[in-house]
Amino acid sequence: FLSAAVHAQHLADFAADRTSLDTLLADDLTYARSSGVLDDKARVLAEVGPGGPYALDYLTPDSLRARSYGATGVVTGILRVKLKAQAAAYRIRFTDVWVERGGRWQLAAFQATRLP
Repeated sequence: FLSAAVHAQHLADFAADRTSLDTLLADDLTYARSSGVLDDKARVLAEVGPGGPYALDYLTPDSLRARSYGATGVVTGILRVKLKAQAAAYRIRFTDVWVERGGRWQLAAFQATRLP
């Protein structure tokens, strides 16, 4: 189920689907972007969309590894990202922390580091 939640979150990011993201993101989300910007859930949702600064041309996951520890899950991997607002694609290494609440997985923390 954790892997399905991660996949759903990546699809929702790409589709700029605020409704799905609202369900998938924990209310107390901490979202540390590869640029060093730290966002909360409200800010992440506000910046989703075709005109937002993080509108995606594509998002390709690689080397994903999901591990669950009871009601907590950790996902690590690499994402190849191309933003509409930037000329070149880049890669990030990320760590997600997911929590199971009310029978569903929610992203509680995200940390990304840009790769050379």
